[in-house]
Amino acid sequence: MPYLLDHCFAEQREGWPDEIDRRPVVPATTIVRLMMDAAEKEVPGRTAVGVSDVRLNRWLVAAPAVDVPLAVTPTAAPDRVEVGLGEYAHGIVQLGSHYPPAVPPWPAPTAAERVPTITAERFYTERWMFHGPRYQGVTELLAVGEKHARAVFTVPTAPGGLLDNVGQLLGLWIVETQTTRRVVFPVSIAKIDFYADEPAPGSEVGCTLVVRSITDRAYEFDAQLTSGGRVFAEISGWQDYRFDSHLAIEWAYRMPQRNLLSEPQAGGWMLTPERWPREASRDLYLRKYLNTSEQAEYAALPATSQRRWLLGRIAVKDAVRGWLWEQGWDALFPAEIAVGNDPSGRPYVTGRHRDDLPAFSVSLAHCAQVGVALARPGASVRVGIDVEQVVERPASTMAFALSEPEQRNDCWPTR
Repeated sequence: MPYLLDHCFAEQREGWPDEIDRRPVVPATTIVRLMMDAAEKEVPGRTAVGVSDVRLNRWLVAAPAVDVPLAVTPTAAPDRVEVGLGEYAHGIVQLGSHYPPAVPPWPAPTAAERVPTITAERFYTERWMFHGPRYQGVTELLAVGEKHARAVFTVPTAPGGLLDNVGQLLGLWIVETQTTRRVVFPVSIAKIDFYADEPAPGSEVGCTLVVRSITDRAYEFDAQLTSGGRVFAEISGWQDYRFDSHLAIEWAYRMPQRNLLSEPQAGGWMLTPERWPREASRDLYLRKYLNTSEQAEYAALPATSQRRWLLGRIAVKDAVRGWLWEQGWDALFPAEIAVGNDPSGRPYVTGRHRDDLPAFSVSLAHCAQVGVALARPGASVRVGIDVEQVVERPASTMAFALSEPEQRNDCWPTR
C-alpha cells in the first residue's frame, strides 16, 4: 500500500528512513473501499451499491506492518453482508445486480455563504490537511456557510481517496467557522448510497456538504457527490470525533519543523503548558515529537507519569530547536533530536539520522501541567532549571519542615 505514505499523521524530513516515525494510517474511506471489495469478491457477480453502520474503532497503523483478519459474514438480509477488519472496523455492505436510480441533486443552498479565505492550493501547502499528492483531490473551494460547504474535487488515485476528500471538506468548513477543538477524525458513517461507478481518477466531481449536528465531542454531516450533473453517491450521518486543540499551537501541530509547542521565555528557557488533557488528543501530539524509541519509553511509564514526562521531552526538544533557529538553522523536526538520560539521570540530547547537531547541555523539569527546559551549547556547560507549583501549605507541613526560628520568620503561607 505505497499510497499510505501520503496519509501519514506525523510529517518528517524528506528521505526520513524510519516509516514508523511517520505513522502511516489507513484512512477510514480506504477501509470502506476494502470492505466493498471484500464483499464483491465473496459474492461474485454482485456490485457494492451501499455501505451502512460503519464503525471505526481504532486507527489501523501500517508501520510496523500488521496482518489484519478480514471476515465477510452473511446477514439475515440476502443482499447484505457484514464485513469486519479485525478489531479496527466493521460495517454492512449492500450488494445488488445493478445500481438503483439516482436521486435528484440537492437544491442550491439558500443559507448565506461566502468564498472561503483559504484557497485550494493553500489548503495543502499550509498543511490545513496533512494529505500527500495521492489523496489531494480538493481543487476548488467554492463556498462556505454557517452549516454547509461546497467544493470541486479532482478524483485522486489512492483507493478511497475521493470519499476522503469529503472528510477534508469538513476540515475546511471547521477551519473557516470554528475556533475550538478543530482537529477531527472519522469514527462512524451511518450510510453511503452509490448510484453509479466512481468516476475515474482525474475526473471532476462536485460536492455539497451539510453539517447536521455539532457537539463538544463530534460533528455529524451529510454530503452529496455529483458527476456531470448526476448524483453518484450520497452520504448520511458521517461522524467525526473532535480532539483537543488550541489556536495558539495550531501552526506547531501542522508544521512542527518550523514551529514550537512551547513558549520561549525571557532568559532563554522554554515553558510547555499542557493543552491536550485527554489521552486520545495527547497521542496526536506525542507522535509528532517522539521518535520510535522515545514512544516505547513513554508507553512503559506508569500512566500517572506519562503526561509530565512528555511535557519535559517536548520542552527540551523545543529549547534546542529554538536556540538553533536563532543561529540561522532551517527546518528541524522534533524527531531529529533524541532525548535520553545518562546513568545519573541527567538528560542529554543527540541528533537522530543526522550527524551535524552540535553538543548541548540541557536541563528539564515538570510539575502539574507544565514542563520547562533550558539548553545551552557545549557538552559540559553547567545548566539547571526547576519548576514547582505554588500552593498554600498547612500548618502541619510548616511544623514538620521548619525549625522554630524558621517558623517565626513567617515566610511560608499557611491556612
